[in-house]
Amino acid sequence: MKKVNFDIKELLINDPLTFLVGAGCSINSPSSLPAGRAMMDAIIEHVSTKQDCKKLVNLSELRFESLVEIVRDNVDPTLKTIDYYAECDKPNLIHYFLAKMIEKGNFVMTTNFDLLIEHAMINSGIPSKDIRIAITREDFEILKNPKKLYEEGQKTLYKIHGSTKNLLTNESTKASLIATIQAFGSNKQGQNVFQVEPFKRELFDNISKGRTLIVMGYSGSDDFDVVPTLKVLHELKSVIWIDHITSDDSKIYEVEGSGVGSGKKVDQILIDIKDKTNIPHVYKVEMNTSEFAKLVSSSGYSISNVNFNLTPQAWLKENVKVEDESIRFLIPQQIYHDYNLYEDSLRCARQLLKFAKKTRNSTLEVRAMILEGKVLDSSGKHTDAIKIFKNALSQAKSLGNEEWIAAALNNIAIVFNSQTSYSEALNYFKQALQLFESQGSLNEQGIVLRNIGSILKNLNQNSEALDYSLKALRISETLGKLSDKGDLLMIIGMIEVSMGKIEDAIKHFEESLMINDQLHDYDGKMGSLNVLGDLMMKLGDFNQASIYLQNALTISKTIKDSSGEASTLNNLGMLHTKLSNFAEATNFLNQAQKIAKNCGDTIAEANSSANIGLVYYYQGQMDKALKIWENTLKIYEKSGYEFGKANIYINMGDVYYQKQKYKKSSQVLEEALKIGRKSHDLAIQTNSLQKLGMILQDQKDYKGATELYTQSLQICQEIGDLVGIATLTNNLGTIDFYAKNFTSALEKYDEAYNLLTQIGLGNSPLAQTILKNIEHLNQIRK
Repeated sequence: MKKVNFDIKELLINDPLTFLVGAGCSINSPSSLPAGRAMMDAIIEHVSTKQDCKKLVNLSELRFESLVEIVRDNVDPTLKTIDYYAECDKPNLIHYFLAKMIEKGNFVMTTNFDLLIEHAMINSGIPSKDIRIAITREDFEILKNPKKLYEEGQKTLYKIHGSTKNLLTNESTKASLIATIQAFGSNKQGQNVFQVEPFKRELFDNISKGRTLIVMGYSGSDDFDVVPTLKVLHELKSVIWIDHITSDDSKIYEVEGSGVGSGKKVDQILIDIKDKTNIPHVYKVEMNTSEFAKLVSSSGYSISNVNFNLTPQAWLKENVKVEDESIRFLIPQQIYHDYNLYEDSLRCARQLLKFAKKTRNSTLEVRAMILEGKVLDSSGKHTDAIKIFKNALSQAKSLGNEEWIAAALNNIAIVFNSQTSYSEALNYFKQALQLFESQGSLNEQGIVLRNIGSILKNLNQNSEALDYSLKALRISETLGKLSDKGDLLMIIGMIEVSMGKIEDAIKHFEESLMINDQLHDYDGKMGSLNVLGDLMMKLGDFNQASIYLQNALTISKTIKDSSGEASTLNNLGMLHTKLSNFAEATNFLNQAQKIAKNCGDTIAEANSSANIGLVYYYQGQMDKALKIWENTLKIYEKSGYEFGKANIYINMGDVYYQKQKYKKSSQVLEEALKIGRKSHDLAIQTNSLQKLGMILQDQKDYKGATELYTQSLQICQEIGDLVGIATLTNNLGTIDFYAKNFTSALEKYDEAYNLLTQIGLGNSPLAQTILKNIEHLNQIRK
């Protein structure tokens, strides 16, 4: 950061501005509302034991929205906690300053739940008919163009995280507030507002394009997580973050990116924003926020001489009753678990179980056991977790409580799935799904359907996987979960590729890419581009593959996603291998390997090594390839990565086959086949069987080869692998050719070629090989 000088007052007068306002702006008198952390401490004290209160108030990672969601789920379903903010009707100097900014044509959005900017607008004499407040989804869709509204005489305030009510109309807007808490509490950390509430995107585009954004009232730590959203506002001219200080002195720094700040979290946030956006200028202004507001004339402000004096402790005691002592174990248990503090989480779960037994509350016992099982599973004690979950299931069944039966079944399935025990996981997921369907629990149905679809995809049971995934997709559309829809479209596309439905797959991948672009979900967009690049490689469209992959690489570097960058570099390495640009391929793969090593990702590092082996293989340097794969195999064995081991065995089998070392080739391929059968991975099974068949074919054991090809073909038919079906049908045609059954051979060659043509692979290398077989056969028959 470098210290700079510019006239902020002139900027406030002359520049088109957008303000993003946080809770810090409501701390000063007479508003006197607590800061985010102080409010959190009051909530924690109200809902936990003294022992846990001491620990939780020091949990710096805990975010306000996460805490409020947990409290809502356990003791405050109507969010009376948030109603506290609306009790204050005493705007301070900063609120009046913001009202004046709105009146002058600047734009203001706030994540605050209080109504103080609205009060300031009304008290400043702005006619009520000229004030608009955006709170609900309908509001955001109607009031999406603030510039046009101002030109029509409307002064608009945007409450981007909802509000308890619309002060002008007195309409209750609690539903918007509940939706926001649900969205930000339930979704993964780091998502931007468009990913959880996509209907706000158009407003954000209009409110930021070509303007200076002034961020004030945020500490960057315990506030709502606005940072991911700031990172996607690329049309801004500049960002100015007011970093509040108590003194009257002020300093301005320009953030230069990739560097070290003062150690304050705000500095790192601003460096992050500078690095990961195209915003030309990012500034930090160290200044007292009230002094900043005074840069604009404060005459005419009706500031109260009496301070707001209702404490959050008093409000919570009166309005959020903790009548069941189990709450004081439940809420801390969940917070500890969410923040990976498993020892404390387990203690609270067991205290809850003890309390449930003491009060003879059998349903609470089931809940406590399930919570204990979740902690054990998260701690890596999967066998103990299964045992606890099964005990919970047994008790829930004895109570006839379908809600907790479903919860126990679902948790058992999750553990089995994480351990790749897919058959057991499927069994329990399907039982849970039936109960969720009978209860009408759409959200839970969607999650379980997606899990079942993913398992079936892993088992290469593609037709069934597609059915379940499409059902999950329809639920995501019903619930308006656009981010989930984008993810599911990717899964569906990958299943369709396996089934040879290439056109459908491309359509779904492109739709996923469009959604991720719309949501500014860069991780998702990078994933979509990589998958599309890989598919174009398989289709032989190397130019389009390169475009997709280079775009993915640019994104990974922009957002500094090392894992994504390594994955994309691997794909680029394989693309250049196919193009016989071996030096370029090796360069990409070496970069990928280095990044993976720096990240400590052993498996990713080994994957790059395996691919480097392929580069040598395609150059005919078989011994060098074998040496690399033997070392890679040791890494996979140490990591327990069976899929990686199987692929190495198959690659080694190819080398030994090329060297006509059929015994060694058979040995390693048999090892791959064992892994495929043990893990129920049908793709590995069919690949291994086909290559074992080729060895027998070369040894003129046509009967043995036919048996293996037929087994492999049956698996391909079962999983809907049309390319595999075409390959094996061609192989069986070649067996007929050697047996001089020319008519049968020609029928099989034609069948294989027609199938490839139907799925858009009529020009693929495999199709060209089949055409040569047909041509050769026809010449012999003449």
